[in-house]
Amino acid sequence: MIYSCKKDPAATPLHYYEVGYKGDAANWRDSSFVVATSNKTLIEQIEGQLNLPVVQRKIVNGLLLAGNGGYNINSTHSFKWRFKESDWHLADLSIEISDGRP
Repeated sequence: MIYSCKKDPAATPLHYYEVGYKGDAANWRDSSFVVATSNKTLIEQIEGQLNLPVVQRKIVNGLLLAGNGGYNINSTHSFKWRFKESDWHLADLSIEISDGRP
């Protein structure tokens, strides 16, 4: 579910969105991650999702790339992956291969 966003148009044409779920506070590093896009249609969809109650929001689904892209970091935890910028979409559901944690 999409929780918040960070936009810095002076620094990059990408819009950044924090995506996550509420879970065990002990595993906070695994509760959210960052996605980026410059796709105007996707940005409009995400902005619309942020107006919905959290339980009604869609999930992010798409192609993963190696590396954090310089932004997929949660405090001191740096992810070894990211969604390919502007090549992901919002979905109602998807099938998980692992435990579903970021």
